[in-house]
Amino acid sequence: MNKLSIFFVKHSQKFAFLCTVTACSLTYYIQPYYEVLCRWSITKFHTEWEEKPSERIQRLTKEVYSHFNMTDYQRSQLDIFLTSVDESLVLGSLHSPGYAFIGLPYFFGYENSLEIPLDSLDFNRPYFPYGPFTKIGQERMDLMILPESALRFLIAREIVRLQGVTSTGQKIPISPRDQSLLTANSIIGSLYLSYQAIYLLNRTIKLPLRVSPASRVLVYTLIPLFSLFLQHQILLAWRKHCCLLVDQIVCSLGESFRQGGLQYYDWRLRWNRFWAKRQEEFEEIKRLAMTSDNLSETSKHNHVTQRRLENETSIEKSNVPTGKF
Repeated sequence: MNKLSIFFVKHSQKFAFLCTVTACSLTYYIQPYYEVLCRWSITKFHTEWEEKPSERIQRLTKEVYSHFNMTDYQRSQLDIFLTSVDESLVLGSLHSPGYAFIGLPYFFGYENSLEIPLDSLDFNRPYFPYGPFTKIGQERMDLMILPESALRFLIAREIVRLQGVTSTGQKIPISPRDQSLLTANSIIGSLYLSYQAIYLLNRTIKLPLRVSPASRVLVYTLIPLFSLFLQHQILLAWRKHCCLLVDQIVCSLGESFRQGGLQYYDWRLRWNRFWAKRQEEFEEIKRLAMTSDNLSETSKHNHVTQRRLENETSIEKSNVPTGKF
């Protein structure tokens, strides 16, 4: 081993700790830029300008504000925008510097199907081969209209997720910004703990001297993978608990929010079921198209082969010498 390798081996623990601290600090530094990038990437644009929330969304948001203890600064800090996807999104926090973003699907601003611009929807496409006036097209447009009580529940849910304090003083312990930082830092921490486990194996049981290089590489690979899997399962269970806690807080605001929650999740199930069926139809169309293409290619190949054999047979017949009798 050269001097540089010996130096890294002697100070490996210091370098591992330094890399961990640097990665965590970098994660904290780029978090605001990450939030702005996420907001920009899914924002709904009309030509070159960002689409603004409709009067319906603004009116329901003001109604929801009355159920929260929010200062004027927090209300100005809250930025509601329209997304081009069918999922809502929250970024930031109401109790830390910077903005708090709530992204709502763009079609939540429509009050009835007559407001939906047909030219903005992809009708008669391979993945949706139906027109706007067909039964399935009408079902799609009907699903794009979310009841007001369900939309009110959704807005209240997103404000609670941003650590908004309700009129009864309830709030969740951690904001989406903190959740994002915790997720990134837990991944870094899992890798650091994996390195420590490998370091102990090498120092205590002399792993490089006891097993083959291939087995050692396998052990070095399985330890980080197991650590990341365990970290993912813990975060998944914890986020599920947070989601249930948020719904519980919103439903405690009144019976209208409880009914709105039932309507929202019923709409979500019907929406997912509708598009899952369209995806199955699209996959079936692709499969049939590939099958027909293969059949046409096979028939074309058979036709070419038959013509070639006929040509070869005719050439052989023409080359047969004819005798005079």
